[in-house]
Amino acid sequence: MADKLPFTIRIKAFSLYLFFLFLIYLARSYLGFIFIFFFYMALFFPIGSLLYLLIAAARIRYHQEFSTEHPVKGQTVTYRLTLTNESPLPIPYLIVHFKPVNPFMERITTDFSTYLGRYGITERKYEIQLPFRGIYTVGLDNLVFEDLFHLFRITRSVWYRTFYVYPRILYLNRFPYILKGGTQKTHGTFQGTVPDLSLFTQLKAYRSGESLRHICWKKFASTGIPFLREYEITTEPGLTIYVDLRRGTHIGINALKIEDTSIEILVSLVKYFLDQGIRIIIRAPGRNLYSFTGNNRIQFNDFYTSTFQLLFQKTISPAKLYRADRKSGFQSSSSLFITHLMDADLFAFIEESLGMKNTISVIFNHAGCEDQDVALQYFNRLRDRGAKILVVRDSDSIVEDLGAIRA
Repeated sequence: MADKLPFTIRIKAFSLYLFFLFLIYLARSYLGFIFIFFFYMALFFPIGSLLYLLIAAARIRYHQEFSTEHPVKGQTVTYRLTLTNESPLPIPYLIVHFKPVNPFMERITTDFSTYLGRYGITERKYEIQLPFRGIYTVGLDNLVFEDLFHLFRITRSVWYRTFYVYPRILYLNRFPYILKGGTQKTHGTFQGTVPDLSLFTQLKAYRSGESLRHICWKKFASTGIPFLREYEITTEPGLTIYVDLRRGTHIGINALKIEDTSIEILVSLVKYFLDQGIRIIIRAPGRNLYSFTGNNRIQFNDFYTSTFQLLFQKTISPAKLYRADRKSGFQSSSSLFITHLMDADLFAFIEESLGMKNTISVIFNHAGCEDQDVALQYFNRLRDRGAKILVVRDSDSIVEDLGAIRA
């Protein structure tokens, strides 16, 4: 790594210089003559070397070019670096440091050192793949200049590009299980209920004894007659999606593949259900409740950009979260679990739920399953008993597997 300070003295090299200067000093003291000239030349050499380095380093120009500004998952970014010496003074030693692209990826933009001659140009080109959602840093970290005898080091910080790579939005044609509830909307003055203020329907004449909470003051001001705004209400949320954010046993690249698959399943389902007009609530351990009301397009975009906050970590089972919701009185007509773990507690709960009134479905992310045959046999037994379970094999089969027709 390059030094943090913009200017440093190389201690080892400078120590050797001082030792050499001391030897010349002794020679000058005992022999005189030409060694006097050598002594003063060596004494002022560091000053000349430093001035040379400062002038030459100030005339170095760099240009970084990226093939795209807004990459998506799976895309390849072409990164091109051009270094130009606009001075007649060559740079004897230039070290180029890059930012690490991603902590889980192999280092593609490796640091290098080069000699840059007078008016010289050097170029590097890199093809950087972005296989997972997350944050990628592409570009230079700093440039380090050293003089010919490595006495001094000048570090020049430069900029780099940060890419935020979001999960893919996969468009589903269908979902095989019928969900209870859906968007159950009614009209009225909402006595004993809570209106959805984003779903205005009409104005109605005020009747004696009704609440004035939703009076339309503009209409009253223009006509002198009180009118009440009417809104649609949703008697219960159509679907609650529980996302399993627990870390499995996999690490590194394999863990990223599994996590990306679960998040892309979630994003695809949210997009599908919103397009179908189904009211959705998303629940995840350690995260605030995310409810879709009002303008679905705007809210989907907000949700989509917030998927960076869905971090996999050590947390509770979604089955435990579901039980806590039921205990607190929160309940949807339908619930859907997205999990990547063969968790005994979760699937014991699924077996218990077979006789429940509410619809419960499970999507199992099979990408991280170690014993897939045993898992499939177990799922088939549960399906025979009426369980609604879909298996997604990997990220490339999400659309196909979620649209599969099940008996």
